Amino acid sequence: MMKPVAAAMRNYLDEKFQARDTTRFIEQGCPRALLARLIGASEHEICYAPNTSYGINVAANSLPIQPGRNVVLWEFDFPGNIYPWLRQRSRGAQIRWAKLGNGTIDAQVLEEEVDDRTVVVAISHVNWVNGFRANLREISAMLHKRGALLFVDATQSAGAMQIDVKQMGIDILACAFYKWLMGPCGAGFLYVREDLVERLEPSFLGWNAVKNTGPPSYLFNPTEIVLQDYAKRYLMGSLSPIPFLGAGVALRMLLDVGIEAIEQRILDLTDRLIEGASRVGVGVLSPRARERRGGIVNFETPRPEEVCARLLEKSMWVSPRSQLGIGGIRVSPHFYNTEREIDLFLSEINRVVGRDLS
Repeated sequence: MMKPVAAAMRNYLDEKFQARDTTRFIEQGCPRALLARLIGASEHEICYAPNTSYGINVAANSLPIQPGRNVVLWEFDFPGNIYPWLRQRSRGAQIRWAKLGNGTIDAQVLEEEVDDRTVVVAISHVNWVNGFRANLREISAMLHKRGALLFVDATQSAGAMQIDVKQMGIDILACAFYKWLMGPCGAGFLYVREDLVERLEPSFLGWNAVKNTGPPSYLFNPTEIVLQDYAKRYLMGSLSPIPFLGAGVALRMLLDVGIEAIEQRILDLTDRLIEGASRVGVGVLSPRARERRGGIVNFETPRPEEVCARLLEKSMWVSPRSQLGIGGIRVSPHFYNTEREIDLFLSEINRVVGRDLS
């Protein structure tokens, strides 16, 4: 987390500022217009959320999933993008699983499970284990021909990879700030394509989801539910402004730098990681083609937990990550990392794996 992000949140607390209208204060700190710019959406298609799981649950529980209809998942995906959909079995949904393969997936593999009764395919843009980046435009084109929707978890890509929901054909997207967007936990957002809003009936309601006069009086019609226009109807109640103040600082900085430039920088650094791994004899479990990976590189090592602990002693923060027998240690350089830091990491992992664990 950047110092200005922490400072923005700390200042709120230090000044003991009491926002009489939390939603408006969030809008000032982290405008929906900036979130829309990040992913190529319209402002009214954006709803604030405390985390990605909130957005996934809105989608899973609001879509009209009837008995006998099916949802297609990939078991290599992050569990947060699986369990809310599995819960739809209670509504009669059938769950279909796309083949694991080698840790990658494409439209052809998904199409084997898609038919005219498929409601939605849920997938992450970038995989949390090996960094595989899905071709969302190809996948959405296949799905839309069959009348199905595409839901995307963008937590491992937003802020690192370019996203354009219109060009990619994304119908619904959820994201959190605490990964590549460099913000705090507690801030996220949900995107719902404008013409889908009427099909996604909110399964939970609160005062924020219903039209009212706003500040200072907040006058409601207590006898009738009149939902907010567009995506704002999916926000039930008040959110803490504190994480969104920090998120807004981070988002402005990233947009100023430029997501295209950030993406190219990250891919250059991960190219260096992959090439260096070959020289030191460490296996790479991530796709090598730039267009098929995000910012994550997964290395195959013995005893990943121990390797990560040894690297942490040198202030190198990496994580043991595996799923279904695929994985090792996850390395995720951002645009601010340097070539020297990449080379130091490669030297250190060569020492740890080649000598200390041999």
